[in-house]
Amino acid sequence: DGTPYYAASAWGETWEPPNYVVDGATWQLLDEAGGSELDRILLACRVYAEMKPKHKKALVELLHKIGSETCMVGDGSNDNEALRAADVGISLRNCESGMAAHFHSTKNDIRSIPIILNEGRTALTQYLTILMFTACYSILAMVAETIMYSYLYELSEAEWIYIDLFLVMSIDLMLGYSESRKTIATSRRSQSFFNTIRLVSMLCFLVVCIAVQFGLMYYLIEQPWYVHVATSSDELTDGSMESTYIFLLII
Repeated sequence: DGTPYYAASAWGETWEPPNYVVDGATWQLLDEAGGSELDRILLACRVYAEMKPKHKKALVELLHKIGSETCMVGDGSNDNEALRAADVGISLRNCESGMAAHFHSTKNDIRSIPIILNEGRTALTQYLTILMFTACYSILAMVAETIMYSYLYELSEAEWIYIDLFLVMSIDLMLGYSESRKTIATSRRSQSFFNTIRLVSMLCFLVVCIAVQFGLMYYLIEQPWYVHVATSSDELTDGSMESTYIFLLII
């Protein structure tokens, strides 16, 4: 269940520490004493009661030092310092801690925590998905322009406006309006864009799309009815068969 276990070297056996309850006065004594016992108490303690504002902030900072991620729910101004120090600060409705918290709950209890977890994971997934789509679109557009430049052609401004305004923006908006899960998943997705699985999938997708672009362009050139219209080497022209073909291919 995630509860830490410690090896008792004196008896050579493994034991599970009890669940402690620490109040403010006891915390003050433990904090002044310091040492490894405080870290063990932190991992085993489940309830902290009657803590002063400085004790709450110190508790959050110590949890950070031992590698724990913290979520602080506050209902008053005495929780402001701990809310700012926590990874996630949630302020309950109609309380003075709203300015210091990362999130402000419309409910006056902790039922908003699962909602924030779901919405946060959904927002991160949406951000990474839109970033992946934008990166792929930019690379494919660059390849399409390179193909057309080799024939001294380019897309017209109307074609680029249609692609960017109606296609790309529409897809970005649809990706941004994805709903969150109804339940909390047991595992989190990678929070980094430079994830091996994510990068490999993008690379495979780009290789397939680029191969299709070059393959269809080669197919067009090999058709008996295809006629390349010679243009001046000093300027690019639009409205050609090649540019229209690439435009339809991008769509």
